[in-house]
Amino acid sequence: MKILMLIPTYYPFIGGAEVFTREIAERAVREGNRVDVITSLWEKSQKTFEVINGVNIHRLKIWKKDYGIRYLSSFSYALVSGRKASRLDRDTGYDVIHSIMES
Repeated sequence: MKILMLIPTYYPFIGGAEVFTREIAERAVREGNRVDVITSLWEKSQKTFEVINGVNIHRLKIWKKDYGIRYLSSFSYALVSGRKASRLDRDTGYDVIHSIMES
């Protein structure tokens, strides 16, 4: 099975949703599934793509400053992650797309 998960923050950030997503993703990989995660690129030291414990992590650049507009980073993530998910789905044909904590 091919699974795509979308979450605004992912490992190494730790929170309830991030731990939940990582556990589900890594367990799905151990069971023989392909898992891709789309998340935000929060720190310059992070890679835009990497594989962690078999999970393909796609980190996207978003607007992090609010420029006087509340929740701009959330809207920015929703826009760029939706576009990235569409492209990946076109190429991969996911069986499941799971979105966690989308604004």
